[in-house]
Amino acid sequence: MLVAARPLFAFSLLSKNWILILAVLARLASPATADFSYLVLAGYALLGRRQVIQALLLSWLFTMINSGLAPDAAYAAIGRYLVLSSAFLSVALRGGFSNQDRFFWFTIALGGFFILHAVVVSPMPDVSILKAMAWTIAIMVLLAAWSGLNNFQRARMQQWLFGFMVLVTVMSLPFLAVSGIGYLRNGSGFQGILNHPQAFGLAMAMIGALVMGRFLTQKRPSWALLAMALGCIVLIVLSEARTAGMALILALGISVVFIRIFGGQSIRSAMPALRSKRFFVLALLFLLVLIVPGSPLHGVVNDYISKSGRADVDNLLSAYQVSRAVLFEPMIANISENPILGIGFGIASDSTAMNVVRDPLFGIAISAPVEKGVMPLAILEEVGVVGFILVAIWILFLLRRAAANGIASFLVVTTMLLINLGESVLFSPGGMGMLMLILLSFAVTKPKSTKFSQTNSYEVSVNA
Repeated sequence: MLVAARPLFAFSLLSKNWILILAVLARLASPATADFSYLVLAGYALLGRRQVIQALLLSWLFTMINSGLAPDAAYAAIGRYLVLSSAFLSVALRGGFSNQDRFFWFTIALGGFFILHAVVVSPMPDVSILKAMAWTIAIMVLLAAWSGLNNFQRARMQQWLFGFMVLVTVMSLPFLAVSGIGYLRNGSGFQGILNHPQAFGLAMAMIGALVMGRFLTQKRPSWALLAMALGCIVLIVLSEARTAGMALILALGISVVFIRIFGGQSIRSAMPALRSKRFFVLALLFLLVLIVPGSPLHGVVNDYISKSGRADVDNLLSAYQVSRAVLFEPMIANISENPILGIGFGIASDSTAMNVVRDPLFGIAISAPVEKGVMPLAILEEVGVVGFILVAIWILFLLRRAAANGIASFLVVTTMLLINLGESVLFSPGGMGMLMLILLSFAVTKPKSTKFSQTNSYEVSVNA
């Protein structure tokens, strides 16, 4: 009953905040007010740490919203930086960057390395510096904002975040029957209220990780959480986002195996749901459906792998190779030519083909989207061996800290890292990367110490 009520709590929290309602209405109303919506979020971010997280989350949604539902915002790129700058100022004014731990400062040092590398190596220094600074500011603001909340505030913010993500899912469902909006991008992959099926699939994978994490921590798993998890999987299949589906399923298996290594917890204590009769029966039924000859599930899986027949592949491995070869082959060539220094942070494998959008007043680069499919190769290509080693150390820190916070946090981080083996977006906060950074910073931080309960905030929100 409590679990089912949490999304409602988040919805009521949103409905009581007229500033967020104003921002949403402005984003949907017209092209002129769409730009104004980012100004509203920037002002809202100044109100506190919780508001910083909410403003950045809504900034992600406003940027990724389905064009069939909302008009284009001509100055969205500038608006995103305005919200981010306001969030930085809000945290700084509250002393949020003081008394941080070693992980925080190592993260800032990593961002500093990216910026310095951009100045020295990049063929487009202004583009690389912009991207490096945006990532550094986004991650430091979010780490400081989450860690600055006490147990009670963090639990409430987590409830709001979970409810918001559920709301994105629920609001997408009616468009299953409206092909002109729900399938706007390519006619076959479901994109819900987001601008691309791939983006929707990635969002569902991250929501699925949150839900499954809660499910695994319960001694008697909730049927409501199970239904939500299955719903996320169905929506991932409908989106035809193969990277998202593979990441979520593999993350479950990896989390079971590695939670003890990184977190020092036994499987029995970390995931009590695995010992429940409900889980055993469900796992048995799933295996039976999977192995029964002629099962309709086989056809669904084949359509998912082949993207409804548009991709000439017959298994996930060949699908990965075919879809990503065009991306990783140029990266490998660049790595061979520039193994030590790389080609520049955030620079495309073919820099001459980059579409750089500049501010009309000052000519400052404000947007330069790059598509790369394998994050380890992308990092090695862009910042060379030294940068690759620093990022690898940072990721190990991520895994250890997430595991220390429990299986839910570990599953979220593992899912994100696996997503980045197919969609390199973790270091790109302008799009899906912002959602990842919000969830990742939550997963690896702990609440501010207070005189009240020192219980882990995840346990507070689940068991209170």
